[in-house]
Amino acid sequence: MKKLLTITFATCFLLSCRSEHAAINTIESLKTPEMLTFDKALKSVG
Repeated sequence: MKKLLTITFATCFLLSCRSEHAAINTIESLKTPEMLTFDKALKSVG
């Protein structure tokens, strides 16, 4: 029972990380070239 609970928790954790990563990638891919240039400028200042 404890092993099943551990496996279930690990599976949920991995799926959560994957979906979060996919959401971040989607947001990054929607950025226009101007937005990307602005982000680069902010990173170079900071």
